[in-house]
Amino acid sequence: MNCVGKSKIFKKLLKSGYRVEKQRFSNAAKTAKLLVVLTAAAMMLHHLMADLNLPSGGYLDEESYQNLKRASHDLHNPEIDLRWRLLALIAKFGGWLGRKNDPIGPTILIRGLVQVLTIFNAASLYGPLI
Repeated sequence: MNCVGKSKIFKKLLKSGYRVEKQRFSNAAKTAKLLVVLTAAAMMLHHLMADLNLPSGGYLDEESYQNLKRASHDLHNPEIDLRWRLLALIAKFGGWLGRKNDPIGPTILIRGLVQVLTIFNAASLYGPLI
């Protein structure tokens, strides 16, 4: 994928997934903080999808669909690439139903990533209580 394609994917994650243009803050500092956090999250998702040779937010080819479906059914299997398992977890928490014709778009990716990061944060902060 060329640089233009990558920048379009990144922009789509920020704009469609995070709905950056709908955020209203009273000052530039708050907006800047939000953009830093969102940029890091979008880059993480972008790199995960690129590592798996997937388009960010689109329909999966048959092989990719089967890999993701297998990972989503067996998240604890260490024989399945950790990247596929992480993507499956993000997609599941984002609302992906696992149907072949359902694309994994930016909204699903962002929603899922927020859920997964929230769980990881809670586990690290309150692990002994859980």
